[in-house]
Amino acid sequence: MADSNPALPSSDQALTTEERNDPKLIGLEIKISPDEKKEDLQEIGAKFAELNESQSELLSRLQKLRDDMKNWSITLDKQVATYKDELKTMKESLNSELDQLRSGFKELRTTLQKQQEDVSDSLRNLGQMEDPSEHSKRTGTHDANEAQSSPAENSK
Repeated sequence: MADSNPALPSSDQALTTEERNDPKLIGLEIKISPDEKKEDLQEIGAKFAELNESQSELLSRLQKLRDDMKNWSITLDKQVATYKDELKTMKESLNSELDQLRSGFKELRTTLQKQQEDVSDSLRNLGQMEDPSEHSKRTGTHDANEAQSSPAENSK
C-alpha cells in the first residue's frame, strides 16, 4: 500500500465527524462498514438523548423560576395590600386624633375667652361697687363733703 494516503484512515478505523467533514477527505470514496454506521447512529442517538435530557432539565428549571417569580409576585402584592391597609388605618386614626385635638383646642379657646370676659366683668363691677371712702383711703385724698356729713350722721 505504498500509494495510500497517510492522511486517510484505513477502512478498519471508524471516522470521526471531523474526519468526515475534512475537505481533504470529501469526495473520496470511503467504505464504512455497517457496524461503523451502527456505532455512529448510536453515538448520534446518545447525543440526541443527552441534548433532550439537557433541554428537559433547562425547561424544568425555567418553569421552576417562573413559578418562584409568580409566587414572589403574589407575596409582594399581599404585602403591599397589607401595608396599604395599615397606612389607611393609621391615617384614619391620626385624622380622628387631629379632629379631637382641634375640638379640644376650640373648647379651650372658648373657655379661656369666657373666663377672660368674666374676669373683665368682675373687675368692672369691683370698680363700680367700691366704697368711695375706701377709694379715698387708697388715693390719699379726702372728700370735704364726706368729712362733714360723717359727723352729722353720727349725731343723728
